[in-house]
Amino acid sequence: MVGGTHAGMVGAVPAGVVGGMAGVVGAPHPGMVGGPCGVVGAVPAGVVGGMGGMVGGMGGVVGGMGGVAAGPPGVGGMGIDPGFGGVFSTLDGKVTMQNLNDRLASYLDKVRCLEEENAELELRIRDFYAKQGPLGEPKDYSHYHQQIEDIKNQLICTSVENNKLLLCIDNSKLTADDFRTKYETECSLRQNVEADINGLHQILDQLTACRSDLEIQCENLQDELCCLKKNHDEVRKIIVLLNEIQTECVA
Repeated sequence: MVGGTHAGMVGAVPAGVVGGMAGVVGAPHPGMVGGPCGVVGAVPAGVVGGMGGMVGGMGGVVGGMGGVAAGPPGVGGMGIDPGFGGVFSTLDGKVTMQNLNDRLASYLDKVRCLEEENAELELRIRDFYAKQGPLGEPKDYSHYHQQIEDIKNQLICTSVENNKLLLCIDNSKLTADDFRTKYETECSLRQNVEADINGLHQILDQLTACRSDLEIQCENLQDELCCLKKNHDEVRKIIVLLNEIQTECVA
C-alpha cells in the first residue's frame, strides 16, 4: 500500500499521487479560506481520513473488504487481519487497489478544483475589500441626515396631499352618485308625468267630442224653443180672437 509491503501490486500508490503531491498533500493550501487543511500521515484529512476508511482509520480497507489481505499493519493505522495468510489473490488485489487508486485520484482532483475555486473566491474577496476600503474605519454619514430629514418631510407632505386628493375624489364620487340618483328619480317622475299628460290628452279629446255633441243639442233645443214660442204666440193670438168673438156674440 502507501509506502507499503506489497511492492508488486498496483496497490502501491504512485509517487505523483500521494508522495509527490506538491502543494496539495502535507502542505498548507493558501487558496483555502479557512487556512491550512488538516493532514493525517502527510495526506489531507478530508481525502484520506474521510474516504470511508480507504487508507487508514477503519481497521484497513483491504482487510475490511472481505478479508483479502493479511500481514502487519500498514501505514496510517491499517489493521490487516493476520489470519488470512498475508497474500492477496492476484486478480482481486489488482482490481481492488486499482479502484482505490482511481478513487484517491478523483478525490485529489476534487481537492485541487476546490483549492482553485477557493483561491479565486479569496481573490475576489480581497478585491472587494480593496474597492470598499478598510472595514475598521467608520464612515461619517452625518451630512446625509439633513437630506434624509428633508426627504422624509417631503414624503409626509406628499402623503398628506395624496390623502387630500383621495378624499376629494371620494367626495366627488359620492356627489356624482347623488346626482345620478336624483337624475334617475327625475327621469322616472318625468316619464310618469308624460304618461299622465298622454292620459289627460285622451280625456280632453273625449271632452271635446262631448262638448261638440252638447253644442249641437243646445242648438237643436234653441230651435225647438223658437218654434214653441212661435206656436205659443199663435195660440195666444187665437185665444184672444176667440175671446173677442165670444164677447161679441154675448153682446
